[in-house]
Amino acid sequence: MAYSLEFRIKAIEAYASGEGTQEEIANYFQISISTFKRWLKRNVTGDSLEPIVQGKGRPKTLDNLHLEMIQRLVKENPSITLGALPH
Repeated sequence: MAYSLEFRIKAIEAYASGEGTQEEIANYFQISISTFKRWLKRNVTGDSLEPIVQGKGRPKTLDNLHLEMIQRLVKENPSITLGALPH
């Protein structure tokens, strides 16, 4: 689960202002201690606290031109089958 930047900053600020130990802050914000320690390390080293977006799923196998062509063909003939599409 990706936590928002604002959420991460609030947790770090709570720890920095002495509102609790690392474990207490992690429990309060309902995150794992390892996640909180990773955020603290990124903060101390000056790295961004922004969530790191990971690419998921398979890469596209169709370019935009072919995708538009297929969309046009389906719009013209909604019952068209894959076998009937041009090669």
